[in-house]
Amino acid sequence: MGIASLIIGILSLAGLFLAFLPGLGYLHWMTVALAVAGLFLGLAALARRKKEAAALIGTICCGLAATAGAVILGIGRGVI
Repeated sequence: MGIASLIIGILSLAGLFLAFLPGLGYLHWMTVALAVAGLFLGLAALARRKKEAAALIGTICCGLAATAGAVILGIGRGVI
Protein backbone atom coordinates (compact mmCIF):
# COMPACT_ATOMS: atom_id res chain seq x y z
CA MET A 1 0.00 0.00 0.00
CA GLY A 2 2.93 2.31 0.61
CA ILE A 3 4.22 2.03 -2.92
CA ALA A 4 0.71 2.61 -4.30
CA SER A 5 0.48 5.76 -2.20
CA LEU A 6 3.84 6.93 -3.54
CA ILE A 7 2.81 6.34 -7.16
CA ILE A 8 -0.52 8.11 -6.64
CA GLY A 9 1.28 11.00 -4.93
CA ILE A 10 3.67 11.44 -7.84
CA LEU A 11 0.80 11.26 -10.35
CA SER A 12 -1.21 13.77 -8.30
CA LEU A 13 1.63 16.27 -8.19
CA ALA A 14 2.21 15.84 -11.93
CA GLY A 15 -1.51 16.31 -12.59
CA LEU A 16 -1.49 19.43 -10.46
CA PHE A 17 1.13 21.04 -12.69
CA LEU A 18 -0.49 19.76 -15.89
CA ALA A 19 -3.78 21.35 -14.90
CA PHE A 20 -2.29 24.81 -15.36
CA LEU A 21 -2.21 24.31 -19.13
CA PRO A 22 -5.04 26.05 -20.95
CA GLY A 23 -8.16 23.91 -21.20
CA LEU A 24 -7.08 21.39 -18.56
CA GLY A 25 -8.41 23.12 -15.46
CA TYR A 26 -10.80 20.26 -14.81
CA LEU A 27 -7.78 18.14 -13.85
CA HIS A 28 -7.69 19.89 -10.48
CA TRP A 29 -10.92 18.09 -9.54
CA MET A 30 -9.51 14.68 -10.43
CA THR A 31 -6.16 15.47 -8.82
CA VAL A 32 -7.74 16.28 -5.47
CA ALA A 33 -9.83 13.10 -5.52
CA LEU A 34 -6.81 10.99 -6.48
CA ALA A 35 -4.65 12.63 -3.82
CA VAL A 36 -7.21 11.98 -1.09
CA ALA A 37 -7.38 8.31 -2.10
CA GLY A 38 -3.58 8.10 -2.00
CA LEU A 39 -3.55 9.84 1.35
CA PHE A 40 -5.83 7.18 2.82
CA LEU A 41 -3.67 4.43 1.34
CA GLY A 42 -0.54 5.97 2.82
CA LEU A 43 -2.11 6.41 6.22
CA ALA A 44 -3.33 2.81 6.18
CA ALA A 45 0.18 1.62 5.34
CA LEU A 46 1.64 3.72 8.15
CA ALA A 47 -0.98 2.42 10.58
CA ARG A 48 0.25 -1.12 9.99
CA ARG A 49 3.38 -0.09 11.87
CA LYS A 50 5.59 -0.74 8.89
CA LYS A 51 8.18 2.01 8.86
CA GLU A 52 8.17 2.11 5.10
CA ALA A 53 9.77 5.16 3.53
CA ALA A 54 7.54 4.88 0.45
CA ALA A 55 4.41 5.11 2.60
CA LEU A 56 5.68 8.21 4.38
CA ILE A 57 6.81 9.97 1.22
CA GLY A 58 3.59 8.99 -0.57
CA THR A 59 1.50 10.36 2.29
CA ILE A 60 3.42 13.63 2.22
CA CYS A 61 3.10 13.97 -1.58
CA CYS A 62 -0.62 13.19 -1.49
CA GLY A 63 -1.16 15.62 1.37
CA LEU A 64 0.63 18.39 -0.51
CA ALA A 65 -1.28 17.68 -3.72
CA ALA A 66 -4.65 17.56 -1.93
CA THR A 67 -3.98 20.79 -0.05
CA ALA A 68 -2.65 22.67 -3.08
CA GLY A 69 -5.50 21.41 -5.27
CA ALA A 70 -8.11 22.43 -2.72
CA VAL A 71 -6.60 25.91 -2.47
CA ILE A 72 -6.52 26.24 -6.25
CA LEU A 73 -10.15 25.12 -6.49
CA GLY A 74 -11.03 27.51 -3.69
CA ILE A 75 -9.79 30.51 -5.65
CA GLY A 76 -11.77 29.42 -8.70
CA ARG A 77 -9.04 28.19 -11.01
CA GLY A 78 -10.41 24.69 -11.63
CA VAL A 79 -13.25 25.56 -13.97
CA ILE A 80 -11.62 25.48 -17.39
